Amino acid sequence: MKETKKNAVFRVFETAHCSPGRYLLGVSCQALSILLSGVPFYTVYRIIRIFLLASLDGVAVDTGSVWLWAWITAGSIVLGIGLSIAGSFICHACAFDALYDLRMQILDHMGKLNLGFYTGGQSGAVQKMMNENMEKMENIIAHDFPNLVGAGILLAALGVLLFSLNIPLALTIFAALLIAFLIQFSAFGGKSGQQIWADLNRSSTELDAAFSEYVAGMEEEKIFGRPEAAARRLTALVEKNRGHWIAYLKRVTPVYGAYKTITISVLAFVLVAGCVLLYFNPGDTALILEVLMSLIVGPAVISPLMELVELGADLRNLSVRMDQVEEVLKNPAMPEGIRNHAEEGTEIGFHDVSFSYQDAADPLRRMALDHVSMKIPAGCFAALVGPSGGGKSTAGQLLARFWDVERGAITIGGQDIRDFTMEALMEQISFVFQDTYIFAESVYDNIAMHRPVSREAVEQAAKAARCHEFICSLPQGYETRLGDGGHKLSGGEAQRIAIARAILKDTPIVILDEAMAFTDAENELALREGMAELLKGKTVLMIAHRLYSIQDADRIFVLENGRLKEEGTHSELLQADRLYAHLWNIQNETEQWQMKTSGIQREGGESYA
Repeated sequence: MKETKKNAVFRVFETAHCSPGRYLLGVSCQALSILLSGVPFYTVYRIIRIFLLASLDGVAVDTGSVWLWAWITAGSIVLGIGLSIAGSFICHACAFDALYDLRMQILDHMGKLNLGFYTGGQSGAVQKMMNENMEKMENIIAHDFPNLVGAGILLAALGVLLFSLNIPLALTIFAALLIAFLIQFSAFGGKSGQQIWADLNRSSTELDAAFSEYVAGMEEEKIFGRPEAAARRLTALVEKNRGHWIAYLKRVTPVYGAYKTITISVLAFVLVAGCVLLYFNPGDTALILEVLMSLIVGPAVISPLMELVELGADLRNLSVRMDQVEEVLKNPAMPEGIRNHAEEGTEIGFHDVSFSYQDAADPLRRMALDHVSMKIPAGCFAALVGPSGGGKSTAGQLLARFWDVERGAITIGGQDIRDFTMEALMEQISFVFQDTYIFAESVYDNIAMHRPVSREAVEQAAKAARCHEFICSLPQGYETRLGDGGHKLSGGEAQRIAIARAILKDTPIVILDEAMAFTDAENELALREGMAELLKGKTVLMIAHRLYSIQDADRIFVLENGRLKEEGTHSELLQADRLYAHLWNIQNETEQWQMKTSGIQREGGESYA
């Protein structure tokens, strides 16, 4: 049997571990204020009835009753305002508390997930959920849901009032509105309507993706003389999207026009029905009053009914957003050990390690590491090299527990890294990546990373990383804001900031993941000097493509297709004349290759060569 999901709003409070009791009080206040907004319709009818009956009977107007109904009108308005303010305050407070708790839950849970979660394309979706979706959830919880409940109660009250007055007139009003909403549903309901809507959404998504690609690839398109081809493809998608919009509007426009006409013209339906009833019941004073009341109350039914339809869609959206929140919270937290430090030094060991990014049931499953065993003694400078896709970066990321191994174990000081707390493991390891993330904060904060360190310690780390000089040349020195909205650093400058972070952290193990892959000549010397300071007395694992940068490594491990092919020093591996020697020869040929331009002459006969 299919499980019925709970109301989306209460799913929020349940997931956020907040009591819905106070929220129900706020919703009740809001609903009562909306219900009281319908009271003036009835009191106006009662006042008009007094004057009309007095006129027909030729008697004096009962001013006492008029004033009573006037005071009831004023009282309902004042009480409604008070309840609306109280309800809004309570609902907003509950929404803020619930979403604060929800945000903190997500942040706390994300802190316990493996780091691979953030490299798997999830971070953008989580960022959108934490910002845009949460803002929309607040609006639905604090405004839309209370209005929905209030609209439902008001609609029920108005329905009871209309049916108690005159059943045929009430049926006329609700039948007209029912027809209007059935007409509206016909535009989106059924296979044909759903297909048109699906085609429109699909073509819009394709157009957005193609336009982003067109803008991102404009340089290459122009360089290779293909802007017209790209523009033609984009134009074709624009035309396709335009066709779907036309099909959508052809279906929706007449239907929506009929829907709006019927809902706005509900008075006409009441008037026609009232005239028919009065034709067959001439002189019926009570019927005249009933028709008059229906004309007053009838339009009041439209607003809550339309709110119910529109807000119902918002609640469905809230349900989708809660699905996204629950999807993140369902990701299993990475289990932590209890060890707070390595007791036997910093020797690193890979013991028959296997790992894949795909599930075991995936027919295209490929092992990123396949039965890999390596031993890196404490204080050793080790390097991981090999063809692209060989598993080098995966090995480094597994050491930092971006993921957990599927088979085997990775140890530090003879202890399985899964036995450490994450804090203890991170105290053992520093990472310097090829792509350095610079936060939208000051230079000082980017190096200190919010650790309680002195300004002097930060400057010493910057000097060691060879970045103190360029920092001092910035507009506000160490207080200069970097990143979005601030000063932009070059790639080499950002790398030196990353090295300064690692020097300040001062861990016994350092992992360098292609840290100098795209360094320009101007920055390379400074980076190498900074690296030398960083690596003093450390156990180092360098992941590299450029083999000349690891010639002095104590131990070189060569990975290919997830397997360890060979290991040794640079000279030993060259003598073995296997994969490493092959890669070394290829890189040497590439480094020494020069463009030959013999036969090309400058103007005037001078050769380029």
